[in-house]
Amino acid sequence: MSKKIKINSRDYWNDRFKKDWEEKGGKEQTTFFSKIALLSVPKSFWEMVAANKLTVLDWGCAEGQGTEILRKRLKTEVYGLDFSRIAINKARKINPQSKFHCGTLEEWDKKFNIIFSSNCLEHFKNPTKILETYFKYEKDYVFLMVPF
Repeated sequence: MSKKIKINSRDYWNDRFKKDWEEKGGKEQTTFFSKIALLSVPKSFWEMVAANKLTVLDWGCAEGQGTEILRKRLKTEVYGLDFSRIAINKARKINPQSKFHCGTLEEWDKKFNIIFSSNCLEHFKNPTKILETYFKYEKDYVFLMVPF
């Protein structure tokens, strides 16, 4: 009998990235929503981010497609963070020019000017607690995209 994996745990996400992330369109979704994020905010905001070289964290970056899109567009330091070891290892191979960290914000203990997160917050049982964590590690802005 196989071990039951708790949904949204590290084991769950490692399993997803190992088995069916690509098959279920994960890369395409990440790319799509990152591009939507850039279009959803006034161009002047992103220009200010680039001009001031603000640091950006892509929290829940998966395999890093969104991290790379943000890095290329903003021309500033963009970091990817995910607690799936499988996802981060793939992200590092796919986008070696970007910086990735495996773990949680608390484990990393680094502050960023902007924390960006797309389609992650809804996976948590207590999203308010996660937001409180975001606010401890951002200096200026939190940018969230969640499904309708």
